[in-house]
Amino acid sequence: MSDLPISYDIAGPVPKTTDELRQLVIDTATALSPGITTNLPGSLIEDMVSTSVGALVVCDQARVDLINSCSPYAANVHLLAQLGDMYGVQKGQGTNTSVYVVFSGPPGFAIPKGFMVGDGTYTYTVQRDTMIPESGQTEPVYCLATTGGSWAVPAGTVNQIKTSVPNTYNLTCTNLTAGLPGAQEQTFSSYRARYSRRVCTVYRERLTVTGLN
Repeated sequence: MSDLPISYDIAGPVPKTTDELRQLVIDTATALSPGITTNLPGSLIEDMVSTSVGALVVCDQARVDLINSCSPYAANVHLLAQLGDMYGVQKGQGTNTSVYVVFSGPPGFAIPKGFMVGDGTYTYTVQRDTMIPESGQTEPVYCLATTGGSWAVPAGTVNQIKTSVPNTYNLTCTNLTAGLPGAQEQTFSSYRARYSRRVCTVYRERLTVTGLN
C-alpha cells in the first residue's frame, strides 16, 4: 500500500475506487503468475480477488485517514504536540501565581522547602531551603501558590505564617514587592491555531528561497 500513488483534491487525499484496487490486485497477480485467470465466476481465485479488494478498500481508507490526521485541525492532542515540536511550536504551559517573601526572625532559624505562608485568601509554599542570617532578615524567597489561577498579590499582603512555629520563635514575613500573577494553560484550540499559522509561515518562507519553489 505504501507505494500507491496518492491523488489529492481540494478536500485532501482521495480514496481509490474499488475498480482501481481490483485492477491493482489483478496486475499484481498476473505479474507473479503470467497467464492466470482471475475473473472466472465462482472460482477460488476470483473469490480471493474479491476478498482482497475488500481488504484493500479498508487499508486505503485508513491511509487516507492517517494523512488527514496530520493536519493541524484533525490531529489528536498527542500527534498535535509532536507536529508542533517539529515546527518549534510549544504549547503554552500554565503557571501558578508566585511571590517573593522576606522572612524576619532569630538568626539560624531554618525555613525548609514547603514552608507555608499566606495572605488571608491564598497559601504559598517556599520553593527552596533557606535560613535566617545573622542580620535577622532573609533575602527575598521565591514562593509558589498551592492552587492554580491568576490573581493580584499587592506588596505587603503575604504576611501570615501558615506552618506551625514554636511560640518561643518570633518569625514574621512579608512581600516587599507585588507578586507575579499566574498564567493560564494554553487551550488546544489556541495551540492548533498557532501551529497552523506556523506551518503557513514555514511554507511561505520556503517559496521565497531560490530553487525550492
